[in-house]
Amino acid sequence: MMTFKRREMLRIGMLGTGLSLSQYLRMHAAETPNAPKRSGIFIFLEGGPSHQDSFDLKPDAPVEVRGEFKPIATNVQGIQICEHLPQLASRADKYAIIRGITHLSLIHI
Repeated sequence: MMTFKRREMLRIGMLGTGLSLSQYLRMHAAETPNAPKRSGIFIFLEGGPSHQDSFDLKPDAPVEVRGEFKPIATNVQGIQICEHLPQLASRADKYAIIRGITHLSLIHI
């Protein structure tokens, strides 16, 4: 499997059309000038805390399975996150927690 760095992908062009990302975004903005502005932040924690220690604490699981940290409530009913992330807990209505994702990366092998 061939992998590319982000800059290489931008140089190659989007989907083989020869269209760069900046050209595509410019074209898209021209087509929808009154579209609401949206943004996103993708947090990739390579070597960071596990999901079980941050966003998926499993407080009702057996001691051998659950993490050592306690869950705290967020400002979204039914969602709890790690006690060490109180500012994120107060802003839970501003982000989405994706609980299922797949990838082709061989890093975990």
